[in-house]
Formats: sequence, structure tokens, C-alpha cells
Amino acid sequence: MFVELVEPGGSQRRRRYHSSLTLAESELLILHVAAHYRCVGEQQIHEPIAQQTGLSDEVLAAIRANAPPPLGTARQRLLAEVANELLTTKKLSAALYERAVRELGERTLIEVVGILGYYALVAYTLNAFEMRLE
Repeated sequence: MFVELVEPGGSQRRRRYHSSLTLAESELLILHVAAHYRCVGEQQIHEPIAQQTGLSDEVLAAIRANAPPPLGTARQRLLAEVANELLTTKKLSAALYERAVRELGERTLIEVVGILGYYALVAYTLNAFEMRLE
């Protein structure tokens, strides 16, 4: 299963839009990456999408400030916790890993890590070339 999700010929678009995550959940993860790397370009691109999915201005502002966002579901809170821990410590604690597998499933957790990693690459690229919307 892991190889199927990360094989080089696979499309990130397919992983993002045809995954077990909703678009709101994907955007939540992407915005955590953008905030962690202080990537204005990524925030400018993804905040409007996140708003269209129903994430509130309060949630977006909290993520931008690296504060705990007032998320509506336990699943969203778990995704935010996974994102924060992985971005901050570069790994997941055994307890959080076990909880995430139990509540999200292994396949979804692999998708979460893939989205976080891919958008970290995007953030590095946008930041390196100071790319943002005009």
C-alpha cells in the first residue's frame, strides 16, 4: 500500500483530490505547512480555497499565527495535531501515531504525511524565489 501511494509516477493532484481526505482537510494541512514555513505565497493561494470549503476566518487566522485553531470536528483537530507535531519535531510520537492510525487509518495517515511533505517542498520553492501573488 505504501509503495502505491508514493510511487514516482503518481500524481500529487490525484493524491490531493482523490484521497480519503476532504478538500477542507487537505487545505487545513496545507495551511499548517504554509504557516510553519512562513510561506506567504502558499497562504495567498490556499486561504481562499480553504474559505470556500467552510474553514472560518478565525481558523485561518489562528493557523497563520501558529495558534490552536478552533476546529469543528475531532478529526480536524487530530489532523492539525499530526501536522503540528510532524512539522515541529520531524516525526510523530508513538502515542500520536497509534491514535492517528486508529482514528484515521494507515492509508489516510500516509496521505496526510504525503501532503505535508509535498507542500513543504512547495513552500521551500515559493520562499526561495520569493514568489507570491501580486
